[in-house]
Amino acid sequence: MTFEPALVAELSAVPELQGKIFPLSANGAPAPYLVYVSSEGLPSKGLDGYGSGKNVTVMLNIMSDTYSGLKTITANVLAILHTFEKRKIGEGGPFIQELTHQEPVEGYEPLPKLYRCVIELKAFF
Repeated sequence: MTFEPALVAELSAVPELQGKIFPLSANGAPAPYLVYVSSEGLPSKGLDGYGSGKNVTVMLNIMSDTYSGLKTITANVLAILHTFEKRKIGEGGPFIQELTHQEPVEGYEPLPKLYRCVIELKAFF
């Protein structure tokens, strides 16, 4: 299992997000849901060339129709993320050596009338 499917598997433990975690776009899914943006990442590089490690930057966008729902989901997502270090994530996913994240940023999106929380994280595996 690669990083993105492992991330989705782990975050699916949040009851409100089961079956509602999407890459890049939610395509009209009802709130609450989570949209993530990720990439293949950057391979680690030392003096002797490229290594087997990889740094991946991920942006999580949590969307909810209530502010209290957003706060609950955000707290649950952060609690799961904080367990990633020093273990394999998902079913046979990568072993996360280090995970860091920025302070969550909350806002309101008037067009879809939804509350949003953005969490930017970096994982090294």
